[in-house]
Parts: sequence; structure tokens; C-alpha cells
Amino acid sequence: MVRLIGDKIREKRISFGYSQMTVAKMCNSDSQAMISRLENDQGAVNYQHLFKVLNVLELSVTDVIEEEVTEESQLLNELRDLRLRSEFNKMMRLLKTKSLAYYEKDIKRTIYYYWYSSIYHAARKEYYKADRLLDVAIAEIEETKQYKHLLPEILIAKGNIAFGKDKNGLVYYKRANELYNPVSSPETFKDIVRINYLFAAAHCRTEKYNLAHIHINKAIKELNKYESNFLRIKLELSRLILFYRQKSPNFESQKLFFLEFAKALGSPTNMDSLNKLFKFE
Repeated sequence: MVRLIGDKIREKRISFGYSQMTVAKMCNSDSQAMISRLENDQGAVNYQHLFKVLNVLELSVTDVIEEEVTEESQLLNELRDLRLRSEFNKMMRLLKTKSLAYYEKDIKRTIYYYWYSSIYHAARKEYYKADRLLDVAIAEIEETKQYKHLLPEILIAKGNIAFGKDKNGLVYYKRANELYNPVSSPETFKDIVRINYLFAAAHCRTEKYNLAHIHINKAIKELNKYESNFLRIKLELSRLILFYRQKSPNFESQKLFFLEFAKALGSPTNMDSLNKLFKFE
């Protein structure tokens, strides 16, 4: 059981983007070793320390000892997978398999309901409705002081909606980055790539091209570290668009690289699609 508790603590700490030392300090301790012992089942459990750590990571005793997958966790995991795959219609259909009363019985469900409903409406370009729904999710987190680790993702969605409304959403991305600044790891690198991609897109919209390049480089460096192509096509295309807008001499070489890279990954992108994108004759 202690091993299970350690695994759950490590998983939650990483999802928050906290180092072991950060958690220790939040527990009013400077002992990183204490967190390491809890995570790695080394020595007897100090329950006073354990409960402090659980409180910081917003975990209950039930959370860390429950082995079976609950109906709620299965639903939320399926919704998350659909969101990450941008299958928003399926996500909304799944969301509606439960009544509003089901979601409102629990603060976590409530937050997810309004957050994911907002994403669905944003995908349909119903930005003002989406914005109001996100405000409800944010208010729930701020009023209850629970599930604060979800706030960065929700702020990213808020930034996306702001750009959809022809406003500058960069302030929301910056706040999200301040709240979620994870240490690079196999568990966090995709989130690091995604937030840098969003920063690059935001800077491109505001014509701060040099800053956009910096974030693309950070994202690609992270992908190379873990030998992953997650979002790589979008990142390389973003770099191509940046070169085009800057009238950079690197545009032609990046175009050739992008086409070869896309072909290697089996992407349908070809010269015809690029010509259409850039309106070449």
C-alpha cells in the first residue's frame, strides 16, 4: 500500500510541475529527502509528514489508496483524451451522457463540466459563451481553493478564446506559465511543448517574431530530448510561417525541410497544400 501511496504522490507532484524541494518547502520543511522517502517507500512512514504532503498536493487518503478505477475517473480520462485529440463533438456528446446534477454534486466534476463545455463552444467560434463558461470554472477554483493545478490549462483556454475574440490573449498564457513551470521529464515534456507552441502562436499574432522563434526552439529542444514528434509538424510549419512573414532568406530552405519532414512522418502536406496556404501562383 505504501508503494501505491508513493506512486500516487509522485504522479500528482509531477502533474503540478513541482520539484521535491518545492513540495518540502510548501510543507514547511527544507527536507527534500523526506519527500523522496515517501515516494520511494524508504523507511517507516511519518504520518504527520504524509498528511502535510497530501494536503499540499490536494490529495485525500482515499485518493492514494484506491486502486480500482472509478466511474468518475474513467469519464474524466476519456474526456481528456478526446480534448487532446481535438475531437470536441465526441467530447461534448460524452459530457452529456451525465446530467448537470451529476456534475454539480462534486466540485471537480463542476470545474471539468464548465471547462470542457467552454472548449466545445470555442471550437464552434462561440467565443463569448465559451468565455462565460470558463469564468465559472475559474471562479469555482478560486472560491474553493481546490484543484488549483487545473488553472494553468484553463487559463490557456482563456487565452485561446481571447485571440478568437480578436483580443490579445498573451496575458493569460503568461499567467499560466507562471503557475505551471514544470521540470522537464518524460511525464511533463508534452505539456512544456504545448505551452511553448501556444506562446509562439501568440507572439506570431502580435508580430513579435523573434520571441515566437525562441519558443519554437524551446519546444523542439524538448521534443529532441525525448525523441518525440508530438506537435512537430505544427511547430515546423509555424517556423515556416514566421520566415515567410519576416521575408527571411531561410524561408526556402525551411520550406524544403518541412516538406521532407512531413513526408517522412506520413503527413498529407505537399507543395500544393503549401501553395494554397501561402497563395503562391
